Amino acid sequence: MMYVLSMRITHVETYSVPIAGAQPRFAWRHGLRGAPPDGEGGALRIGTDSGAEGVALAPRRGAGRILQDIADRVLR
Repeated sequence: MMYVLSMRITHVETYSVPIAGAQPRFAWRHGLRGAPPDGEGGALRIGTDSGAEGVALAPRRGAGRILQDIADRVLR
């Protein structure tokens, strides 16, 4: 038996999330990047008319702006 769920996306939200750099700061060796600086990641929240919600976190630097762009151009 196969079940088919029918739900519609009702809202898409994006947030910028501050990400603290590593403390204490460190360096691997000459030529390799060490501890990343403080930055900004992103969170994406999607909800449906059935009440189901999901959240995705993107910890990479600059992800908040990228998620906002994807939500505006593709998801909405």
